[in-house]
Amino acid sequence: MASRRKPNRTVSAPDNFHFERASSRIDWDRLAGTNVASLQRRGDAAMLGKFIGDVAMGNARGDPEMETHQTHLKAFEMLQLQTQYLLFCHQTMRERHAEVERRLAKLQSHEEAYKRKAAVRKEKIRALAADAQAQDDVLQSYHAMLEMADPEKAARIAWTDDGRVVLQEKQPLRRTRRHKAAQKKFARRSKRRG
Repeated sequence: MASRRKPNRTVSAPDNFHFERASSRIDWDRLAGTNVASLQRRGDAAMLGKFIGDVAMGNARGDPEMETHQTHLKAFEMLQLQTQYLLFCHQTMRERHAEVERRLAKLQSHEEAYKRKAAVRKEKIRALAADAQAQDDVLQSYHAMLEMADPEKAARIAWTDDGRVVLQEKQPLRRTRRHKAAQKKFARRSKRRG
């Protein structure tokens, strides 16, 4: 069966990244005096930071203090390039993280403002609904009184879809059960008051 491995593709570094030429002098004595096993065991990242200049930018080529095998020198230079790129990635991630945090704070601020506006809007809608109900109750009361006083006119009153009260053209009077019940109710109230 043939292998389905994808061919290696070159992944370029971002446009704003450039490798720096290793130019600083390496402090070989300090490196030699470092207990790498202890540093690794403790996970001492702060101590590692002190060697960034030597590791990432130190010039090991042609240093009279240190003779290095060419293969080891190439490996060291490759590690330097990797270190430089990782440092760039770390800085980029920190900047992006800070930007994301700024945007998140801004979005949270907007969200709180929208929540406050929504709460105010809800309260206004509740108040308007209560007012509308109160007005409907008043209109129904007036309509009931009008049915008692002038059933013909009361039968001609109608409400439109947009809430307006209109008086329709005169139609023949039809006595309904509702009208008769309202008349009896009005008569009873009138007797109690009188």
